[in-house]
This record gives sequence, C-alpha cells and structure tokens, in this order.
Amino acid sequence: MQPTDELNNLMSPPIIAGVITWLITQALLIVVMIKLKPHKKDYRIEKAKRLGHEVIGVNNVKYDAENYRLREDERYRCEYVYSVNGENMIYRYSGRNLPPKTIKLYYVDNPNRVIPEESIPTWWRDMKGLFWGVIIYGAPLALGACVIIVLSNLQT
Repeated sequence: MQPTDELNNLMSPPIIAGVITWLITQALLIVVMIKLKPHKKDYRIEKAKRLGHEVIGVNNVKYDAENYRLREDERYRCEYVYSVNGENMIYRYSGRNLPPKTIKLYYVDNPNRVIPEESIPTWWRDMKGLFWGVIIYGAPLALGACVIIVLSNLQT
C-alpha cells in the first residue's frame, strides 16, 4: 500500500463529512452553552443588594482544616448566626467544602429565607461544569462518528 493510498483513505468523503459535522456541532454547542450559561450573578442577590438586605453570617462552629478530615459519606454541617433588626437568626450550611468563618447572606422579603453568596460551591454548581463538558465534547464526537459510519455504509 502506497502512502498516497493511506492519505486518500483519510480524505474520503465520509471522513471529511464526519469531521465537518463534528466541527459544526462543536461550534453550535459552544454557542448554545454561552447563550444558556447560568448567570454568575443571582438576580435575587442583586435585588437584595438594591434593597440593602445584606447581612454577615458568622460561623459558630470552628473547623480545623488540618485536623478535621471528612470520610467519603460525611458532610460539613455548621450554623451561621446573623442578625436582622436586632434579632439573631440562624442559617444552616451542609456541604462537602470546608465552610468559611463568615459569609455574606442576602434576603429579599423574608429575613428567615437567606441566600448565601456564590463563594460557597454546591454539588450542583460543581456538576454543571462536568455535565456541559460531556455535552460539548461527547455529543459532537458521537454525531461525527455516526455520520462517518452511515456514509461509509452508503458508499460501499
């Protein structure tokens, strides 16, 4: 087999069509991801800031990051104490990340229903990146491979 024959096999119409399909799908999914990407800012937080409903929550449980390690099935649980109009209230945090000493909390109407700032990642925020990565890179590859297989079968 000559090197030019291998090159001709690589440049066959099914492979070219599959690569073009992959590139177009990749570009379209990136555009869709940018358009549908969740906003970094939560509109409720922006509204609470406009209303001046921002409080600082202080962690009343201290964790020593060096000595306190989680097992796989454990979560950090702590309470943040904040005060609104002189009344102390509690925000309960449960998560896999070490809770900070203080956080900013926001509320729109009800001071008992606070929204934590974005600095506390949640499982869902962490998984969104993984989900979009699989969609952005996996779907175009699968679609391109399907086009190559279909066109190869049609050609023979």
